[in-house]
Amino acid sequence: MGGAEIKVEKIGEYEFHVEMIPPAKGFHLAMKLTQVIGTIAGGDMSKALSSLSSDDIAEMTTIFAAYSKVKTPAGNLVPVKDMQDVLFAGKYGLMFKWLLLCTEANFGSFLGDLQGLANDLGTRLNRMFGKANSPNM
Repeated sequence: MGGAEIKVEKIGEYEFHVEMIPPAKGFHLAMKLTQVIGTIAGGDMSKALSSLSSDDIAEMTTIFAAYSKVKTPAGNLVPVKDMQDVLFAGKYGLMFKWLLLCTEANFGSFLGDLQGLANDLGTRLNRMFGKANSPNM
């Protein structure tokens, strides 16, 4: 890890330091998240949650753990991947809050831009195909 922006946030008694994951690793997750966000936007929260499998959650956890650190009581920053079994044992709420932090840190701006991207795409498609289907042509 080195050089990328780091988001620091305290969740409960733990201080997490989340580094941005490289785009090559993050692209697949970004595409999966767009499916979930689209389903949420459609108003079907239960379908959105079920669109993430346990394998998806495990993949997110593995990738994010490699780019996250947690401050120990002694003040040392330790990679989450080295202590996630102990850190999250019986603390699934903590784990999901951490996953949300990692998701926000890595994809927040992208997810926020999705509406604008969708509008831009719609405008461009209308421009391309709207003219082709125009009665004046």
